[in-house]
Amino acid sequence: MKKYLPLLLIAMMAYSCKKDGLNPAERQLISSETITDYYPADSTFNFVVNMQYDNNNRLTTVTHNYGPRYYINTSNYSYDSNGNIVQLSYLQGSNPNGTYTYSYKNGVPLSTSYLAPNSTNAVVEAIYTVEGSKVTGVTFPLSSDLTETLTYKGNNYNVLSYNDGSTNTYTYGNHTSPFLYTGLKYCLYGLGYVINDNEILEIKAVNSTGGVTDQKNVFTYNTEGYPLKEQTYTNGTLTETIVFSYTEVK
Repeated sequence: MKKYLPLLLIAMMAYSCKKDGLNPAERQLISSETITDYYPADSTFNFVVNMQYDNNNRLTTVTHNYGPRYYINTSNYSYDSNGNIVQLSYLQGSNPNGTYTYSYKNGVPLSTSYLAPNSTNAVVEAIYTVEGSKVTGVTFPLSSDLTETLTYKGNNYNVLSYNDGSTNTYTYGNHTSPFLYTGLKYCLYGLGYVINDNEILEIKAVNSTGGVTDQKNVFTYNTEGYPLKEQTYTNGTLTETIVFSYTEVK
């Protein structure tokens, strides 16, 4: 069942504007993530995420392979002639599982609509406020009491706040984000990746009643400065390990 979630699901969306932090020969595209999630009672869950790109180095397909007992989930990205993402469609196995459509005016994002499986009517789920090349605010027509405000430090957003008083505050390192060069331009609802200039070292989430969840990420890096391994500790407990693989830009 589809859920209405905040834009920034811990680890994952899009970014403000494209940067040229590395020489073209050094730029790498993330090609896979091998992920281990840790659960109570010492149990683990392992899965693999694979990425594919077009000849313009734009992300086109992401597959989540959860093993033989589960469907392979696929996300397909489509772009307009200006390189803006216009559609993101999901498949569960071979079955359609929802489509996001992104609308623009003069290249600036206006809104995101969602077409649910087995439905013929798309509904607007997010409306954007944009300043320069950055999304700074989001309202949700289906949840009138929910709004998001994004503030930035350089090209990394550092605070995501909600009208109920809850906040997510981000701390970054000085290495390259594994998701920097995917071709995604704006921080838009539903995309699934957080793509800033640098890797996220910490996310401190404070809810509306003052409760705190502290997520810290510990990285090892390759010689080009990209993360090779990320270990996530939530309130001091190891909750996830990700091993990254890369391919060169075309």
